[in-house]
Amino acid sequence: MIRISCILLFFVYILDVEALELTTQFPQEVEKILNGTRRIINGEEVTNDRPYMVYLKLPRSNKKQPNYRTWLCSGVIIHEEYIMTSAACIEDAEHFYVVSGTYKYSDDDDRYNNPCIKNGAKKAIWKCIPKNYVFDGHENDNIRWMNNDIAVVKVDEGFDFTRLIKGCDFIPKPISYNNQSQILENPGSVVSVAGWGTTSKYNDWVNRRKENQQNLLEAHVEIISKNKCKRRWGSRYHNIIDNYMICTKDVGQTMSEICNNDHGGPLVYGTGVNSIVIGVISACLVKERTNKCYGPFLFTSVYKNRQFISCVIYKDVEPKCRRQFRSGVTHVEKVISWKNHDDGPAKNELEMVKKPETDPEIVHGADEPVDAIDDKVFPGSGFILRTTNDTKVPRALNETAKTV
Repeated sequence: MIRISCILLFFVYILDVEALELTTQFPQEVEKILNGTRRIINGEEVTNDRPYMVYLKLPRSNKKQPNYRTWLCSGVIIHEEYIMTSAACIEDAEHFYVVSGTYKYSDDDDRYNNPCIKNGAKKAIWKCIPKNYVFDGHENDNIRWMNNDIAVVKVDEGFDFTRLIKGCDFIPKPISYNNQSQILENPGSVVSVAGWGTTSKYNDWVNRRKENQQNLLEAHVEIISKNKCKRRWGSRYHNIIDNYMICTKDVGQTMSEICNNDHGGPLVYGTGVNSIVIGVISACLVKERTNKCYGPFLFTSVYKNRQFISCVIYKDVEPKCRRQFRSGVTHVEKVISWKNHDDGPAKNELEMVKKPETDPEIVHGADEPVDAIDDKVFPGSGFILRTTNDTKVPRALNETAKTV
């Protein structure tokens, strides 16, 4: 979780490696959606149409809670067990919840006083980030932590796409991610952003007031050319912008685009069931004296990260992804254990405890499930490189995929 005093910079630099290439059957109406008037919506409140939105929430007992009480990041559901967000949001978050099914947010809400969080929040149990994303502290001049600011998180129990959770506003649904065409990033396209963050001013996560929005807000914005975008950014960032970013225009209106604490949220092409996430909210500029957010705004390209995202989801069933995860060349995984946490173990950990020692899926001793046979464990850092032979085929909007 990065704290920057005057400039928010979360960038992407992609490793081009051999990996699974997945294709998606795009919704039929996608090409028709953007033919209307191109306009900026000045922070409209969302009342429907965003069932894929989630936000991340630290547990009350988190030891960083005194300093990160108002920490907030967004994300989107891309699969029944996975969400996509920003690496900067979760790289040093030891434990956190994924909250879905609600348009409302409050800094003070938690599983003790909010029925939607109590009944529907999922515990994050595994996170994966590109290997060349390196967090090196809160040093404004360092740029290594700007590489590949994207992450995929697994939850302890699959999202239920058919049932409304008691206390929540809507049934969660996944959103398709762009793994087929870079055309959706073309300048002139009207797309949308959404989030619970502040609407115009940046305040760092420690010292800022409680300015997060109570309700989810959205805005429509226009993608601009890379050349126009680079005029407002220093030359050291031009190569990254050229190759790995989506830029949207600075329109100079309150909540015209992203500001503080909207990180990890989606840049979306289309609406409703035709929505496709094409970017992850990554960067904006902030005026030093006024703390006003301005652009051009930068978004991590989902298309440039399509191999990473696809292999995270399909690592258990696709040979190329299995080999890639075994090598550990492109990514870093971390298992998040809740066994000794004040909030209790995650549901997957409860299931492991209940398994009898004679379970046919247990090999090499009663404590080692079959899907951990080839784990490479690095105790000093807590990272595990995993190879698995689980053959469960995951459900996702992009599962009409094939190896190419």
